[in-house]
Amino acid sequence: MNFAITGLIVLSIPDIMVLFAGIAYFVGSTLEANAIASTYAGGISHE
Repeated sequence: MNFAITGLIVLSIPDIMVLFAGIAYFVGSTLEANAIASTYAGGISHE
């Protein structure tokens, strides 16, 4: 899903700043998904 949204952002407006916006969106959404998955899986265990 992130690839599709990033592709739509980048292909919709042919400008270099849009490319940077697409990259920022992809990186941010990936980090957010990893944080949610880590929290759902139990996070870091302190033993």
